[in-house]
Amino acid sequence: MKYDDPIIEQDNEVHTMIMDMIRPGSKVLEFGAAAGRMTRLLRDNLHCRVTIVEIEETAYRKAMEYAEDGLCGDIEDLVWLEQWRDRRFDYILFVDVLEHLRQPQKILKAVSEILKEDGSVLLSVPNVGHNDLVVKLFDKRFDYTDIGLLDSTHLHFWAEKNLEDICENTDLAVTDIMYKTIPTGGSEQYAGTDIHMDGNLRKALLERTNGEVYQFVVCLKKKAENNKVLNKAPERYPDLWVKMYYDLGEGFNEENTKFLPAKRIACGRYRAEISEVKKDGLTAIRLDFIENAFCLVWKSEVVCGYDQLASVWHGRICDDVGVLLGTPDPYVVWKLPKELEDGLPIQGCVEFCIRDEVIEKWMERVIFNRQKLIQKQENLINKMERDRRGRNWKRRK
Repeated sequence: MKYDDPIIEQDNEVHTMIMDMIRPGSKVLEFGAAAGRMTRLLRDNLHCRVTIVEIEETAYRKAMEYAEDGLCGDIEDLVWLEQWRDRRFDYILFVDVLEHLRQPQKILKAVSEILKEDGSVLLSVPNVGHNDLVVKLFDKRFDYTDIGLLDSTHLHFWAEKNLEDICENTDLAVTDIMYKTIPTGGSEQYAGTDIHMDGNLRKALLERTNGEVYQFVVCLKKKAENNKVLNKAPERYPDLWVKMYYDLGEGFNEENTKFLPAKRIACGRYRAEISEVKKDGLTAIRLDFIENAFCLVWKSEVVCGYDQLASVWHGRICDDVGVLLGTPDPYVVWKLPKELEDGLPIQGCVEFCIRDEVIEKWMERVIFNRQKLIQKQENLINKMERDRRGRNWKRRK
């Protein structure tokens, strides 16, 4: 059966987010219970009275070991509505279910009939706007998979700004949204393969708010004046990963590398922390920034023990504020003097910007300052020439 791995209760996990919104001892209706992996947690951890609907007979029998009542059948047949029309539930769950239905709004309209007035419909749906799918579309691809964002059985897709469409023609409203995130290149769309993209596309993706949201966890309540949407989780930007190389006496190579997270500290601006130990034979370290795109470095400080390491930049224009790396492969190298002992800590940080408009303004200022310097030098040369001519004229007199 699909989606039947054991649930690990942890942060950034859909089932955990949903469980955290449920009061212990509640009456819960769970659609698409599968083999009951969540049903058991609701019963054992929250002491809920759980009723289930599941279409697969084998899974249904397994889930009924943990449920109080249930129905084996198609959600869209609405048999469950007739069977439980006189009941009222505190919570109704659709965990990765709505995207598989032909008419999800019709089902949501029906469930509101058996939802308590202060009850909640809790659901999760995949985000068709995840960065991995954006990259695939740039590559002219739309690849269905067995599970995940483009599960081959999905009939409906939602992006963040379409979430309120889920409630269309129902008396429900979105009151809360939370997010499960997966880094760019980390979904099943790129399972076992590296993600490749143009530098400018990578920069654009890094500036997409919530571009790494993999699933939305949404709370719906019956429409009322005090139910004002939306109470969203904080907007999230992807972190950037930079690559560190180590020269152990044979030059830089792919074997001696690791990735460092560069945390987003402002719009388009990132900070990478370096914390290493001087190893035997280590002669230099190298930090590679975003490929095939301009990168403006604001700050670069690395020390080994008490000695500040000299830096060598690959492809640069610099001024008193920053260094612009403008080659297809921008990087900086710090060389370690031979006399430094092994075991010394190597620590530092690099702050850099990849935002085009910031880089363009910086370039305009650099060009303006250089033009002023050239003009100043020309004025000085002209003055010296005038002074020379004046002295010659005085001698002739």
